[in-house]
Amino acid sequence: LDSTMALEYVRERYNLPDGDLGRNAHQQIVLKAIIEKLTSPAMIPNFAGILDSLAGSFLTNVDVSKINQLAAQTLDEGIKWEIITAHVGGVDGMEYTASAPNEQLSVVYPDQAEKNAYQYQYNLMMNGQPIPTENTPANTESTTDSKTTGTTTGTVTIKVDALNIRSTPSVNGAVVGTAASGQKFFVKETKQADGYTWYCIQDNQWVADQNGTLLTFTSN
Repeated sequence: LDSTMALEYVRERYNLPDGDLGRNAHQQIVLKAIIEKLTSPAMIPNFAGILDSLAGSFLTNVDVSKINQLAAQTLDEGIKWEIITAHVGGVDGMEYTASAPNEQLSVVYPDQAEKNAYQYQYNLMMNGQPIPTENTPANTESTTDSKTTGTTTGTVTIKVDALNIRSTPSVNGAVVGTAASGQKFFVKETKQADGYTWYCIQDNQWVADQNGTLLTFTSN
């Protein structure tokens, strides 16, 4: 697409069956294509000049020198970036919004279970851990080697919409993610603390249960 066609593609919503949601998907497609082109070996050497030409046309809270450093690292180390997009479904409604405080506009109330699932994946990424993608197993089980080495004690399956994942087996442990209903994890060890049974699903990641109300544990 040339620039005019690309703008038409990312702005259109009235002729799309899912309206704004379809427009969002189109915007993701175009942004992904732009990023893949900018990070290609042919373009990376010219990255600094491209950034200079875009000065004043985009907003970021990342220092430009850091962006240039990342581009150089991508070229030097042959880094392959994987772009992950997500869409949270929901139900339509009418609501007053910040952009129109005196008029009700069409909105979408997000599905909480889907939101929690993506929040969990986001927290994994922010903690430097891999998240499920098209290049990794499609299920939500832990991808550690513990299953094949026989060091797991069993599996847990989440029963509630959202369950906090903590850094230590304690109610005072930092929340490092959220597990969603239906997700299944291998358990590396269990501990009793604060009146709960704690299950270690990854290094420094624990979920708790009390009387089998929050999750189902299946031992090996």
